[in-house]
Parts: sequence; C-alpha cells; structure tokens
Amino acid sequence: VNNIANSTQLSANINTEEENGVLVMAAYTDEELTGVAFCNTPTGTVYEATAEGKDGFTGADTVKAFFFDKRADEFKPLIPAKEIGTGKALSASASFDAKAPVLSNVKVAAVSSGGAPNVVNVGGRNGWKVSASSPTASNISVNLADNYVCGLDSAQTAHVEVDYYDGELGGFSLFYMGKDGEYKSKYVQLHNTGVWKTATFDLYDASFGNDCYNVDFILMTNDVSYTSPKKYYMHTSYYDVIFGGFRVELDDETASPFDIAIDTGKVGNVFFSSEGDGDLVFNASYTDPAGILTSGTATYTVKDYEGNIVLEETQSFVGNADVFTIEKGGIPFGIYTLEVALSGDNVEQREVYDFSYALRAPESNMHFGTNVHFDWHEAFTTDDVDAQLELIKASGYGFVRTKTEWMDVDPDGDGNFRPHEIYWHGNQKADELGLEILAIIGQGHPAYDYFPYFLDSEELQAKYAEACTYIVSELKQYTDYYTNPNEMNIFYPDG
Repeated sequence: VNNIANSTQLSANINTEEENGVLVMAAYTDEELTGVAFCNTPTGTVYEATAEGKDGFTGADTVKAFFFDKRADEFKPLIPAKEIGTGKALSASASFDAKAPVLSNVKVAAVSSGGAPNVVNVGGRNGWKVSASSPTASNISVNLADNYVCGLDSAQTAHVEVDYYDGELGGFSLFYMGKDGEYKSKYVQLHNTGVWKTATFDLYDASFGNDCYNVDFILMTNDVSYTSPKKYYMHTSYYDVIFGGFRVELDDETASPFDIAIDTGKVGNVFFSSEGDGDLVFNASYTDPAGILTSGTATYTVKDYEGNIVLEETQSFVGNADVFTIEKGGIPFGIYTLEVALSGDNVEQREVYDFSYALRAPESNMHFGTNVHFDWHEAFTTDDVDAQLELIKASGYGFVRTKTEWMDVDPDGDGNFRPHEIYWHGNQKADELGLEILAIIGQGHPAYDYFPYFLDSEELQAKYAEACTYIVSELKQYTDYYTNPNEMNIFYPDG
C-alpha cells in the first residue's frame, strides 16, 4: 500500500492468485470508514484500486484490503491493517539503458507498435532509437501507473525530464492531453552537438488521466497518427531520435498557472536584417486560466547554436502581455533559442522558442529552389501561403516546386473542372514575387482509379489529359514548367 498521508487518494497494488472476485480496499479513521475502492480488472495477478477520502488520510489512519470471493460470498482479508504513514510517492521514471527498460511507477513505455525497442549505444550510454519515418515505431507511449497518478487536479503540476541524444537535426514533441480537454504539444529542436541532453517540461496544464490516446503522454517524432489536415503538432522529424529515459515528478506546492505564448509575426520566427527591416520584437502573452495572477517577473535568455548565453534580460510585467526586443544588429546572424522563464508568488513556468537572424538575400539564385505543398491546402490560409512565399523569396531561392492535384480541380469526379483557391492564389503570389514555378500535376483521383494510380487504360489517360489541359490553360500565365512524375529519386525495384 502506498504511503500517501495527507492526500485525498489512497492506492494499492496487491498480488493475489484469486481470480473470481472483487478487490475491496477500505481506509478507516478511528474505525470510521473514510474511503472505499472496488476493482475487478486484474493486470496479471496484480489488482489495482483507489480510494477517495473526503478530508485526506493521515498517519493515524489504517487501511485494510479484502478480496470478496464471489463463489463463497464472503470477504477474505489479504493483508493486515496497516498504518498509512507519513510519506507520499511523488515520482515516476523510466530508463531505457538496457534491453528491458527499468520502470518505476510506469505501466507502459513502449514504441507505438508495442514492439521491442531498438536499443543503441551512443555517446557512452544506451538509449531507445525511434524511427521518425515509421508510423508504428516513431513514438514512445507512456502510461504512468494509476496508483501513482490517474488525473491531476487543478493545483498539481507535472515536471517531466526527458533525456535525449542531441545528434543530427531532428526533433521531438511531448504530446499530452490538457486539463481543458485539448491536446497539447511541447517541441524540442535538436542541434547536432553530439552530447546527451535533458529537456525539462513544467506541465501545469497536463491531465495525465489515461486520456491521451489511452496513455498519459507520448514522446513523438511523427504526428501522422495523431493529427488531421487542419491540426499539426510537429509533422515529422527529419532524423531519428534516441531517448535515454524520462522522469516525472508531481508538485502540489508550486503552481505554474501561466500559459506562455510568443508571437513574432514571422514565419518560422525568422528575422532579417536589411534596409527596411526593424528590431527583433517578441510579443509575449501570459495568461492565467484561473484569472488570479496578473503580474510577475519574466527573464528572457537568448542562447546561440552551441548553447552559449548571448543575451539575458529580466523585466517585470503587469497584466497578461509583455514585449521583449532585441535591437537590430544587436546579435550576430545565426540560429538561436529564446528561453522565457516566469517567476513570482507561487509561479514557476518556462518555455523555449527557436528563432533565427539572417541577412536578407539581395537577389534570387535561380540555381536553387524549394518545395511548397499547396496540396496540403486544408492546413493553410491564403495569408499562410503569402507569408511562406515571402520567406522563400527573402532567403534567396529562385524557384519553387509545388503540386496541383487532379482530384482538387475535379472534386466531384464528373469532369466539371473549377479553380482551386489555394493553388491559384499560391501560383499568382509566387509569380508576383518573381519566383519561377515547377508544377507537378498529380495523377491520382479516387473517383476514377485506385492507389497507386497507374492510369493503365486509355480511358483513364484521356481523363487525366483533360485535367492537365485545364490546369495548364488556367495557370500558364503564372507557372513556368510542368511535370508529371513526383519524387523521381525514389526507386521501387518491385514495381
């Protein structure tokens, strides 16, 4: 029985060979019943139960556990009465430095498929390597033991530390369900320093109630199984990620009530320095969901690619807004992180944001281009498209490669073609900025064919030709080149 004095929740894991009954756990104060739990869902031979007390349990309380035998219609004591004591379990952890992970207060820590982890040795220690490109092995699902935590109350904060190897330039997110019923994601960018690091998350808003796809949180490198066209949490890491373990501590004393948000108004938080560009302005908002705390102290720390502090300022804020400004030319060009740390009465909250500072390209280089995916149109507005194309132009690219899907200009599959707002707008904006356009005309249309859309009949080829004719006739004044094959570098030896 866990020692959880002064808590409103009492939990127990009890091993028993009995299989035909219900575990009953009761807590008593001066022989008066304080809380009762019933559980009839065994995990192997381990039965879990939780008792809720009205005023909390103390060291003077005792707990008794019984097994109600359905066959004999009687209670069987499983353990003698025991004082609850004065301690309280406040941590959970998993270490992935062995073939079998070492777990404490953790029920499940497994890759998405539930399969065995890929254990590798790097940087002097072992870790779990997850494959960002694999939908079934790209994430680690973590389910904390229910007798440790099964739903955080409004005053509790979960402090999560994640060990990871900072190799290559991938990234990962800690994905969880918030207390407000919305999914949340905290992203960590890797910087290829070749050392083990620890990311710290102070999650005052985490639920941890087995409600994040039936677990408490997910260490994610690919969000394909958890997203929709209108909501992305991180897309896909460009490289695999190696995790060394995680630790969770629950905090009843320190509240972290502020939602921190930083808005630069720049795509990717990329600032440029040239004539017409101003200071680097970070508009901060700090919101207390409880509506109680409205002031505090904010410390802004700017670190370079190697993690060296290049600038740090502390300033007080009143209300739920603040502005942090770096003067134009105040830092060298480069890639940075901005760490925002709030402090005050019963407040401790921290967030990290990536940003960069670069010289605006004086002219476009027509030997270099980049991809834009207008075919992900449900995720973008026309304003998003404008901002991304302007960033591409400022970075010095000369052309963009995009895709126009047959199914999007013939949505009903009846040959009644019509313009598509995002495609048309994107092509017009790119042309306006002086970017050349290489357009891929996608040949897939589920109304006519099936994946992989080989167009293996003259009838299908004729229908696709009609779509090509329409698209080219509509976009030819903006678009410079057209192609059919997509990702020509990918070879399928089996056809």
